[in-house]
Amino acid sequence: MNNTDLCTSIHDVLESQQGDFLKYLTVKEVCILQHISKTHSFCKWSKIEIDRRYQNWLKTCSKAWGVGIPVVTSGFGHKSVDDIPLLESTIRTLENIAKNMSGGLEIFLHNRESGAPPQPELFAYGKNVRYTTLGDEYESIPIVAMFDIYCDGKHMWNGVRPIVNEEIGNISFPINDDYDDESESSDIWIGATYIELFFSNSLGDKTDEATYHPFSPNNSRPNRYLISTDAEDIRTWTINLSFLTEKSKETLVRSVDIRPDEILNHICMMSQWDDQESALLESEEDLNGVILNEKVKRCSGFHWMWKEGTKIMVLSEENKLTECSLDDNDFDICFWLDERDPSKRRFHVTTGFSCENTLLAGMILNGR
Repeated sequence: MNNTDLCTSIHDVLESQQGDFLKYLTVKEVCILQHISKTHSFCKWSKIEIDRRYQNWLKTCSKAWGVGIPVVTSGFGHKSVDDIPLLESTIRTLENIAKNMSGGLEIFLHNRESGAPPQPELFAYGKNVRYTTLGDEYESIPIVAMFDIYCDGKHMWNGVRPIVNEEIGNISFPINDDYDDESESSDIWIGATYIELFFSNSLGDKTDEATYHPFSPNNSRPNRYLISTDAEDIRTWTINLSFLTEKSKETLVRSVDIRPDEILNHICMMSQWDDQESALLESEEDLNGVILNEKVKRCSGFHWMWKEGTKIMVLSEENKLTECSLDDNDFDICFWLDERDPSKRRFHVTTGFSCENTLLAGMILNGR
């Protein structure tokens, strides 16, 4: 079959089904067929399909504009949490993210389906290589953190989380790894940023009767877990974090794979559950009026599993490429086991993301 016959066949199918079969294709496949066909009919139906997916994303994406933090100078101009109505200003912000900052709806939606592209190739022998970073502008250029969750490779959830100016540098780390805040002091502290993922529209159950997320600077907890599933789940859940700015294309920052049954087996085998009595006492002080249950266990110290084989390359102030340490630039993941119903044990995940300000300034990003 030559191209003319193929285009005719595509045209006939589109007209007979009114473009209905396009919903079974990926965004990439729709774009490829559009490039092959180049007919007015296909362009019309593919545009309708892309717009349908975008409108669906507008309705289902989870939005967090910095919980409890006034947004004034970040360029997003709106204070909100996830379950606010889609106000006009919110829609304009989302459209700016999806259409303008991403380089078009097709690219944006493709990145949701297939994952954001990783950092660019950093070396080209015999050629001058230019690196895109935010540099000194990292505090003034709006950064959007995109969180995507996949289950066995299928896209399940997307969260939009602009990092506002008031959050940059909201925590700090001692430069001395052996520093103990009870016995000694550190003269040098590294400015860092903590991004809380408090989305009420997530893939998780409600966090009723659970202790707080211990990595949160405010010792608080979200209304819902990020992910909830059966404790015996053998599927692989993937959490991706990517950065998107007006200066750079979307770039993958971190990705972790979680298989619930393996995680729980390791935690139980190594007895890594947090001390329940201490966790409950600490939570009672910070979560006034919240009912807690000792049958909802928490593990907050199980990060070594995904450290190996992951690199985040940054450009230092001295213009040297260095590998960013994952000790202070990583997901702060907590795992939970809910045994309130012995016949239906549940596995939960909560997380935030912490990073040194040098990562925001120097991370190698995909250039425009």
